[in-house]
Amino acid sequence: MSRPAPTPTRQRHPDPLESPLLLSVPNAAALIGVSGRYLWDLVRAGEIPNVRLGRRVLLRREDINTFIASRTTSGTASSVRLVAAS
Repeated sequence: MSRPAPTPTRQRHPDPLESPLLLSVPNAAALIGVSGRYLWDLVRAGEIPNVRLGRRVLLRREDINTFIASRTTSGTASSVRLVAAS
């Protein structure tokens, strides 16, 4: 029995929606590895700036990077890109 020939794969074009500029709080929490509740607490306390669009609360990637850099205790956080756009 012979195997079927593999089908050629089409080249994938980058989708701008795969790396959004704004992240929901649950998505940002998953990205940085903390609970959604913890991140919500930080947003409510004003420790992470947010963008409100209607009822949605969104976080900018650069604000997440700044927050992480401010919490870094060793190394040179300013020279590291912490949340890379995919």
